Amino acid sequence: MKLYDAINMGLYNLKRAILRTILTTLGVVVGIATLSSMISFGAGMEKNVLESFKKNDLFTSMVVSSKKIDIEAAMEGDVSSLKDTSEKFTVLNDSSLKLIQNLPEVEIAFPEISLPVRLKFRDVDVRTNVAALPYKMGELPPFNTIAYGKFLSSDSCTDMVVSNRMLKRLKIIIKEKDTKELTKKEIENGYKLLPIDSIIGKEIYLYTATMKSGFLVGAAATVMFGGEKAMGNIADNAFENKESKFRIVGIFKKDNQFSSSFINNDAIIAPKTASALPTLGFDNVWEILGNNSANKSKYNNFQIKIKDAKMVDAAKAKLEKMNFSVVSFVNQLDEIRKVFFVMDAILGAIGIVSLFVAALGIINTMVMSILERTKEIGIMKAIGGSESDIRRIFFIEASLIGFLGGVIGLLLGWSVTLAASFIINSYVLPSGVPEANIFYFPLWLIFGALGFSIVISLFAGLYPAYRAARVDPVIALRHE
Repeated sequence: MKLYDAINMGLYNLKRAILRTILTTLGVVVGIATLSSMISFGAGMEKNVLESFKKNDLFTSMVVSSKKIDIEAAMEGDVSSLKDTSEKFTVLNDSSLKLIQNLPEVEIAFPEISLPVRLKFRDVDVRTNVAALPYKMGELPPFNTIAYGKFLSSDSCTDMVVSNRMLKRLKIIIKEKDTKELTKKEIENGYKLLPIDSIIGKEIYLYTATMKSGFLVGAAATVMFGGEKAMGNIADNAFENKESKFRIVGIFKKDNQFSSSFINNDAIIAPKTASALPTLGFDNVWEILGNNSANKSKYNNFQIKIKDAKMVDAAKAKLEKMNFSVVSFVNQLDEIRKVFFVMDAILGAIGIVSLFVAALGIINTMVMSILERTKEIGIMKAIGGSESDIRRIFFIEASLIGFLGGVIGLLLGWSVTLAASFIINSYVLPSGVPEANIFYFPLWLIFGALGFSIVISLFAGLYPAYRAARVDPVIALRHE
């Protein structure tokens, strides 16, 4: 029997029991839809991370610290592992920064500076952190492709670059050609639809908290004569806000959540300008509780850009020899990939269970088909049909169920992921989070799922096919 004839006969046999075929195929459809949609979620998340690393040029980024903490030991309950070991490492100060900048592999190195501030623009103010970046970062990704305007002009300018997410927090939506009109809810919440020239070049006010002069002396005297209860009365008068005026020169888009720490901030100013801002002198409580030894680091971290990704390992080795604690984003990516591999395996296992249930349905359908077509099988054998011909027909029927179920299952899984993406994005977009493609259907997933569906169906048809081939033609012809 030719393959073409076997396929035609298989299609005819499936049409004869159309309802049972549809129900059996639906089992495969659900299994493939579950498998493909779950794996596409893991593939989408991994794709977003990789694209983020490439877009932000994180493959050439490093973070240098003077502290080395054994996280694994801490997780096991060894509290001593969390002790500050900065004295055993090179401290982070201007001298060590100069040392790093002179390394041949280093493109740029600068201290990580992030200040808690309050920003005010057009009568709307928000609390946030501003990062201080050197103007040379404007030549490197992702700041060399700013959406609107330009990057900082110098290390001492009073320019500011903000993210589109910060603008949304300031209740501003940029008016573009395809921008829709504000909704009633947005208008009620105070949002403004502004053209770009009403933002770029405009003044924005930055407020930093400082401690009032003479406050500590006055507080000590108050406590001495008024007791501990008096501290509660003076706490509200401890701080005052200092105003600084900046000019918005650029707007960058935050397209992801996987970025290095120096672009996690929604506002960027020049480093020398940031150093001159009046502040409390500390960013968080850990700096107050930290040691006051003479060799305490001036900076928390250094951010480093390497000239080429091939130089990352060599640069890391040199920095570690200089007693720095180094974290490479490439190493972080390796750990992230391991996490995604485990996640994909778990999600895939759930889909395989669904396909296993579908395979049982195929076995049941094929066995019932043998019982109904016993006489037909006997006639085929009596007129010269071989056992291999009988097996081929049943294998083709099983593979057709797998193929149809795989195609429809992929379409169903793709449709479900589109709906899920729409719902998720419609929920998070109003909060300022950029739109993201959470699910991803690469070619290997499409062809892999389709092939896996056919293979599972063939395995399911293995027993029915061999059972049908062993039917005795004499007994089969007597079958009613």
